Amino acid sequence: MRYTWLVLGILSACLFQQAYADSIDPDSAARWFGGLPARELPGLIEGPTSDRWVAYSSEFERRWEDFRERQLLAAQTFSKKKLRSKHAVIYYMFGGPDFPFADAFFPDASVYVLSGLEPVTDPSRLGDVIRSANALSRLHASLGGYLKRGFFKTEDMREGSGFAGVTPLLMALVARSGGKLAAVSTFHLGEDGQLNFDGQTTDRTDGLRIDFVDSRARTKLLYYFAVNLADGSNRLDAFLRFCARTGDGDALLKSASYLLHENNFSHLRRFLLDHSLVLLEDDSGIPLRYLRDEHWKLELFGNYLAPIGQFEKYFQPELASMPQPQRSGRYSFETGYLGQIGGSHFLLARRRVSQ
Repeated sequence: MRYTWLVLGILSACLFQQAYADSIDPDSAARWFGGLPARELPGLIEGPTSDRWVAYSSEFERRWEDFRERQLLAAQTFSKKKLRSKHAVIYYMFGGPDFPFADAFFPDASVYVLSGLEPVTDPSRLGDVIRSANALSRLHASLGGYLKRGFFKTEDMREGSGFAGVTPLLMALVARSGGKLAAVSTFHLGEDGQLNFDGQTTDRTDGLRIDFVDSRARTKLLYYFAVNLADGSNRLDAFLRFCARTGDGDALLKSASYLLHENNFSHLRRFLLDHSLVLLEDDSGIPLRYLRDEHWKLELFGNYLAPIGQFEKYFQPELASMPQPQRSGRYSFETGYLGQIGGSHFLLARRRVSQ
């Protein structure tokens, strides 16, 4: 009899946890991840009134305001004064969960397509995440470096140091950017580029979709793809078919490890050159030699410095010789690998309209 009651107790607990996981409000969870006031979530170890969560929220607020003032405000100002893009789609390859910059530079987009190597976390298990004893410390580890540098490092998103899945990070950053989350779902990517939302998250899950409403009450979609973008990788063709079906749009490349300088990223480079209406990048993106004047109107903003360390071989003399009308620091982005030592810059390439 005692064994029967024990089994029934375990089953009841499992059913309660599953029901809780399935019914968790994504916006409340996102706000909790982002250190923002949220509706009470039952079962939390560190609820919104606990000392640890209050300390986490206070520290997040301080870091976010510093990040916003040093980096996001410059991006927003540049967007309003120079970019002024109204295109619906923005492609941000190699961006990982860095939604804030995509939003700051391209606030009028309605579809954001981000990609990285990091996997997604099953949204149905968000209850387990927020109830875990080390959730706040893992969030702090993954987001702290990003808010300081303006880009993610892979080591910040590894099991044992931070979050191995990007779902909580993306949710937190969408909420911090003023978004109200309506739904979070995972998908599998078919070979034809179609998405299958079957609700089954496995090791082969290809990505995450977040439905949200921005601060101006506009409905938007964010797609994150966990995909290797190198030529020959087994999901690249399917991913590019999805992008082609989504349509031409704008592209952002920032802190991209100079991968598009290499021959084994030629398919992605070709896609971006063929389908970008506006391309905004630092020198770690597509090399200047691929952006021929007859196809693109080019402007350089900021202060281009030669790469250092492991990236010094990617120095572009032709980029260094370009006129830099804003070199005085009007657009001081503080982004990129050399952003903190005055090497922050962006190349703006607009596709010329065919006559």
